[in-house]
Amino acid sequence: MGRWSAFTVLALIVFVPPAAAQAASPDPVRAIVQRIQAGYGVQISEVSLSIDEKQISLKTRRSGWVQFGPSGPVASEFTSQLVLDSHARKALGRETEAFRSLGAFDPSHIVVVENTAYVSGGVYDISLPEGKTWVRMPYPVKATAASAQRIDVFDPAVLRAVLKGSAGEPVSGGFLYRGAVSHAELYKASTPHTDAFATEPTSGSGRTKIFWNLWTDGRGLPTRLTTSETRGGRELSLTRKADTRYAGWGSRVTVTAPPSEQVIDDKDLPEGLPGARRIITAPR
Repeated sequence: MGRWSAFTVLALIVFVPPAAAQAASPDPVRAIVQRIQAGYGVQISEVSLSIDEKQISLKTRRSGWVQFGPSGPVASEFTSQLVLDSHARKALGRETEAFRSLGAFDPSHIVVVENTAYVSGGVYDISLPEGKTWVRMPYPVKATAASAQRIDVFDPAVLRAVLKGSAGEPVSGGFLYRGAVSHAELYKASTPHTDAFATEPTSGSGRTKIFWNLWTDGRGLPTRLTTSETRGGRELSLTRKADTRYAGWGSRVTVTAPPSEQVIDDKDLPEGLPGARRIITAPR
């Protein structure tokens, strides 16, 4: 009996294919869904670029937290700041100082609670009525609206569509997935449709490809997502890039709306101030 057991073990060792001995990469969709619990969240830091055909770029840095509800993000709190490189400052010329004096390069603070966004700082530090420090946007937005990423990793249907056909490649600390997805595919997968794809792409724009790389830790939780897409041709083009880092999955997160007495509605802003939409979504 002892000899038969030894033979059985030897046969298994010899005939099991080497690939089967390696653990399969964990499913990122499942890993995220398991971490989405009310009162918890994740920390996000992001750099996004908009680059035109003359290689003039606008860079935006964002950092903050996303709070989860029972089935997904319900609130967020971000700091966002526009940064100009030397090429962009030269292109703007004298207008650079004009924008600076208006607070365009100062940090903006964005809070989203119950699909309502509030913005403070930046251009809103100028000419607001006394005691008002926050501007309330006049239309609903998602908790992740401040991010420049078109790929919403918190939407299981979107992430499944993005990862379709992509096998995780083992890398230091986890796995790397990579591929490309069209605007049309993202629109079809997102239900309800995300802020990035609120309306169906046209036949032309729908073919635009987003090239992406997703890094996860050993449990399958995203640690970094990079995306790049270009629209237009040589004479007129725009390339959008975003590099987002995720940390602190499962941290306790509580985001609250600003005190009502400090809030002014966008429609009541003094004449001459820009609308909040551009602060929230640009560059996207």
